[in-house]
Amino acid sequence: MAIRTEKEKQAHKKSVISLPNLLGYRSWRTLGRAYAIIVGVCLLGFAVRVLAVDKFSVAFQFNLFLLTILVSVIGWEFLRNVNSLLDRAYPYSRNVTIRIILQLSLGTVYGIVTRIIIYHFGEPRLPFYVDELFLKVTWVVYVALPGVVNLGFFTAYFISRWKESLVRVERLEKEKAQVQFDNLKNQLNPHFLFNALASLNSLILEDQHLASRFLQHLSKVYRYVLQHKEQNLVSLQTELDFIRNYIFLAETRFSKALSIQVTVKPEDATSNCSGYHSNFAGECIQA
Repeated sequence: MAIRTEKEKQAHKKSVISLPNLLGYRSWRTLGRAYAIIVGVCLLGFAVRVLAVDKFSVAFQFNLFLLTILVSVIGWEFLRNVNSLLDRAYPYSRNVTIRIILQLSLGTVYGIVTRIIIYHFGEPRLPFYVDELFLKVTWVVYVALPGVVNLGFFTAYFISRWKESLVRVERLEKEKAQVQFDNLKNQLNPHFLFNALASLNSLILEDQHLASRFLQHLSKVYRYVLQHKEQNLVSLQTELDFIRNYIFLAETRFSKALSIQVTVKPEDATSNCSGYHSNFAGECIQA
């Protein structure tokens, strides 16, 4: 028996074309949502007709309901495919105004053609007389409905572009902050090393034991820098150790002129705060 690898399974899934993909939908959920809305609107119209007009039989009302679903599905699929075709042939990036006018015009033409077909082949079969006012209203409705559907397409497009722009701006802000942070580290590291070596030189002449401790803490500081320079996030305990080593260097350099105390609750220091470092109050914050 042949056993498929994970890559082969993924390739098999991609090679299998499902019904939603064949119809141009992303998934069964997208397909179901679209047709649920169509059926729901048609059911609402069916209920209104049954309650408001009682002189027609249930059979006639049901047949009209099925015909309404058929016309709605054909109209939806036509407008959706026109939108998809224009996305490829004449995208919004080419010219937004012309694209909108073109799509609205095609929708209007479709609505008029549909109304003409119903006028010549559907209305003569109705078991009642349709007055002129109702006819004029239906003409307006059939012209306006494709525009409403296309307005939904336009809204979905611009909302998606707006979301993409927000994500892009956020990503650029993060990259900008990271670049500024890296530049700052590159500027501080040489100055810090120079000051530390100058202080160490003075300590060697004055207090060799303190100089040895100073060198040990300095090595721990640079070990931290080398080990975690590529990481954006570190554990709280690791950051606290780094802070204590750095404070020792600063207090040794400035002697009594500088005194720093770090207060952290024991449960905070030992808790799993992976992915965060602490400020001087012992709070978990992101790097």
